[in-house]
Amino acid sequence: MKLLFSFLFIISFLQANIINKKDFDYYKKRLEIKDVEAYYELGKTYYLGNVVPKNYKKAYLYLKKAAILEHKKAKYNLGVIYLNKNTKYYNPKRAYEIFDALAKEGQAAALNMMGNLYTYGRTVKKDYKKAVKYYEASSKKKYEKANCNLAYMYANGKGVSLNFGRAHIFAKVGKERGLFICKKVWKNFSLDKYPRDDGWKFNFYTQPHR
Repeated sequence: MKLLFSFLFIISFLQANIINKKDFDYYKKRLEIKDVEAYYELGKTYYLGNVVPKNYKKAYLYLKKAAILEHKKAKYNLGVIYLNKNTKYYNPKRAYEIFDALAKEGQAAALNMMGNLYTYGRTVKKDYKKAVKYYEASSKKKYEKANCNLAYMYANGKGVSLNFGRAHIFAKVGKERGLFICKKVWKNFSLDKYPRDDGWKFNFYTQPHR
């Protein structure tokens, strides 16, 4: 499950708003007025390869322009590109710097990503306790994928005491909403067999935030 989890966490913040040629042409036109959202949306589109062929160079250039204009999500997605070994822009140190800075500003997705980096030892040494703290901080900002990650940590006893009842709580809603990681953890660890663990506190962190 390790490689699968890592890959999914990396792409989790990239979602396409350009879904057809009409959308693409609209944002392309917005480049004439240097619209920051246009840079951002076109960058994502070229990275994902939906509507137009995948083009990492164009994705990088558009996202970098948006990032220069202080677009927070564009900065995050630049970090995604820096983590991608399939691009010539692969730079794990730079990726860490971006995610760390955004996490310090409280961006939920970046907090979740920092947890991922410490869970899998990408750009940093593995540290499960640090990973849990980042996932908790992200979950408190109602980033649902962080709940799935916490379910994974509790189900494996990584950075926390093994507790399938807690894993059950963190995975259940995400599983019902179709979040892949929550579904995977729920199935692989048969969390339906374990009762909810509602009567607990963990470093003042009492329940999943949704």
